[in-house]
Amino acid sequence: MKTTAIAKVETKKLAVPRGYKSLLGRVRGILERGRARARQALEREQVQTWWEVGKEINEDLQKNNGRAKYGERVTFLIARDLEVTPQYIYDISRFQRVFPILKSTLKLTLSHYIILAKIQNSKDRGLLLGQAVKEDWPVSDLRRAIGARRLVLLEGPHLTPESVRRFLPEKRLTLLTEKKIRGG
Repeated sequence: MKTTAIAKVETKKLAVPRGYKSLLGRVRGILERGRARARQALEREQVQTWWEVGKEINEDLQKNNGRAKYGERVTFLIARDLEVTPQYIYDISRFQRVFPILKSTLKLTLSHYIILAKIQNSKDRGLLLGQAVKEDWPVSDLRRAIGARRLVLLEGPHLTPESVRRFLPEKRLTLLTEKKIRGG
């Protein structure tokens, strides 16, 4: 890489021209927004790819009458040949089964969907998915919400907002506990 004459000058000796800080701020903003869009595009593509792979696997299993031995063998062969774990293939397959219709406006990351796919109760899964999208939850908040939801189920009528506080910030308590605390 060639070094320009200006790059050789010590930074301390350079006079900062008028308006430079504003320019720098705008350039940083553009770069940050571009990086964010790139991350979002990558996440959408990962979700779409997993869904398509899961669909291929699940359709193949259905063509073979969903035979357990066949499915197990195919899962292990795919995992071996792709050099991934069988659990990885099971997760992909489960993801597509749990979310048979993939919305075009994907707002969650693949990690969100993997976690949500493991929730067996579709009503709970739908509630958490909706709130995660609405409130733009990071994966850590989704995990905390799932922990709080389990606590709601375990503690039953004795549940109080204070007992859930260790899992979620105040703004998330209402959604997960209000109905249960009121006895609803």
